[in-house]
Amino acid sequence: MKLKFNKTILLLLGILSLGLLLRIYGLNKESFWLDECISVRVASLKNVFLVILIRYKSFHPPFYYLLLRNWINIFGSSEFSARFLSVILGFFAIIMTYKVGSYLFDKETGIFASLILALSRFHVYYSQEARMYSLMPLFGLISMYFFVKLLSEDKYGKSYIVTNTLLIYTHHSGLLIILVQNIYFLTVLFFGKKKTLKINLKRWVLSQAVIAILCIPLVRYWIVFLLNIQGNPFWIPQPSATSLMKTFTDYSGSFPVLLLFLLLIGFSLITYKNTKPKMNLSGGSRYYLLLLWLSVPIVVPFAISQVSAPLYTSKYIMTASLAFYILAAKGISIIKNNKLKYAVVSIIVIFSLVSIVKQYKRIDKPQWREVSNYITENAKPDDLLMFNDPASKKEIFNDYYFKRTDVEEKIFPGKINAPYMLPTYENVEKLFESVKGHDRVWIILSHTLDGDKVIKKTFKESYNIVYYGRYNSIELFLFEKK
Repeated sequence: MKLKFNKTILLLLGILSLGLLLRIYGLNKESFWLDECISVRVASLKNVFLVILIRYKSFHPPFYYLLLRNWINIFGSSEFSARFLSVILGFFAIIMTYKVGSYLFDKETGIFASLILALSRFHVYYSQEARMYSLMPLFGLISMYFFVKLLSEDKYGKSYIVTNTLLIYTHHSGLLIILVQNIYFLTVLFFGKKKTLKINLKRWVLSQAVIAILCIPLVRYWIVFLLNIQGNPFWIPQPSATSLMKTFTDYSGSFPVLLLFLLLIGFSLITYKNTKPKMNLSGGSRYYLLLLWLSVPIVVPFAISQVSAPLYTSKYIMTASLAFYILAAKGISIIKNNKLKYAVVSIIVIFSLVSIVKQYKRIDKPQWREVSNYITENAKPDDLLMFNDPASKKEIFNDYYFKRTDVEEKIFPGKINAPYMLPTYENVEKLFESVKGHDRVWIILSHTLDGDKVIKKTFKESYNIVYYGRYNSIELFLFEKK
């Protein structure tokens, strides 16, 4: 099953078209969630320095927001428009996966790797969010491409420095890719075949020093990020062996495909000695690089999370999935029996599409648009709206969806448990002081456990429940005085 050049181009165009369609379909089906609204609000600021300043006080670096700012200045800030930038970034990641897979091994491996990425439910999902998570894999791939070029040709040094700097300015996890590259370079330099490296230690150290200097402004971001993690232990749960399994299942889209990928990778590793040398890198060194790329971004945050506040989550380490796909793709390409090869590819395609279709049918994000529409259509003047989540009230409800000004809005009284205030009998009882003078009260609960039981029990003596609706993680009540 050797792929000729023209056939390769046709296959790649088909894969790119499929990947683009999967990422566009249902792009505006769900409402913005909190982080997406923050992305749009920050990117909508007219002053570019204000964008940088606001991000400087937060814990996410500014590059994605600056990119989104230019995008929405041209195409607008609707759900479809704001998310379409991520679609384009995810699309180019498919191209770069082909480039990296082809450069490390051959065009056939590049084709299969790009197909796996195009059909990845995990990557399709994050290519439909107005967040930086589709930019991370793209820069991760470009970084690795220039890294290998730098090692084998001692060219592209400036491109390597610029790409890695932008990667780190996109997300903190970019540091893990830099760590992978340094581990690989130093181990090959001191324990491997030095002649495979076309760049010497002095030039390598210089390139890393330049990146470090360029990233000095990010030190505050990292401090704020770590402090935020420490202050919000519920934000990311403590990872366990189950978390690792979930990560690889996320990468694969389903458990059957995960098992198939593991078999393919095992088969690929067993036969690596038959891999012909390329770009002055032996088959073993290429597999070593890919295994580092796969393992380091997973192992490091997992280990840190065991002794400190948790910072392990699949989306932060999604760049590792790309090495996973390339290794699996190489396993497919070395299958000699064409019928078996077609069968393996068919299984991946079918299971991946089924997984994506299931994802399309799900509602994952809080349905703030639907909540806003219902209140807009049914609220009466002087109704009172009470929110337990001040961040969502401001960033999503008021700033983006809800436009009525003839109703009053308040936050639950009592101590706020950032980012949400969970309703307890103590703080809900204080609502009676807040609702005085209003015959109709809307209660909007976001991300609560058994919040409806607490609210109903507290209000039942003085109010009738006129309406109750559940909008994924939002509960909406309308109470009317008896």
